[in-house]
Amino acid sequence: MKFFLKSILCCTILLSVNKLAAASIEEEHCCPDFCAEFSPYVGIEGKLQHTEGKRDWKPILPKGYAGGTLYIGAKLFEVCSLELGFSETFRKEKKYTFKTNDSFFGDTQVAGAQTTIKNHFTNWHLDLNGYYPFAECWELFGSIGGGVVKPKLGIELANIPATDTLLVQIPRNGKGRGVFRLGVGIQYMATESFGLRALVRWESTSRVKIYGPLPPIPAAPPAPPPPPTSFFPITAQKGFSNTYSISAGVFWKFSWI
Repeated sequence: MKFFLKSILCCTILLSVNKLAAASIEEEHCCPDFCAEFSPYVGIEGKLQHTEGKRDWKPILPKGYAGGTLYIGAKLFEVCSLELGFSETFRKEKKYTFKTNDSFFGDTQVAGAQTTIKNHFTNWHLDLNGYYPFAECWELFGSIGGGVVKPKLGIELANIPATDTLLVQIPRNGKGRGVFRLGVGIQYMATESFGLRALVRWESTSRVKIYGPLPPIPAAPPAPPPPPTSFFPITAQKGFSNTYSISAGVFWKFSWI
């Protein structure tokens, strides 16, 4: 999150300098010419995203996250723009105690075990946006692109049954994975250089895997028997569903004069 906060600070300084420079130039408060051949801009958004675990990960992983996005882009032609951005969510924690009839990838000896999982996501992305003006200063837009999403997991285990042979193998990290992104939104230009926008987005985070170093075992249990061959290996599992998010924020058009 430190990188994101530093980026916001740098963005604020840049925009303040740009605003002071633009103040000396006569501007009209009307629908801007935001459809120039090359029109760069920078923006910031807050977002809410729904990304839950799937299969046996579903009950133990957090599923709702809040975060933000910082991006820079350029409107290349009258109807499209290219954006590069970075998103990060706040860390979300979830505690879960396995019930009597629960199992974990075939392991039925998990009743009473407790997991505490803290997770957040980082996301670098590149998007191509297409615009459709439908009223003065208003535009609808669609977005298609790709990114690299990485979960950052912290997992703690407690009350592990002595007979358990699989739960203690839970990985504790995620691997960055390429995802596909689709979105649709609306934006409004309040002045020639200042605008607001909101959008909803889908991302193919079901491709993102969970794996990494094993967490420490709280207490050394007696040597267990070999696990049944029906156990599903849990190293490098695709542990998340696809992501749905909603975001809103502001953007500023650069002044080159």
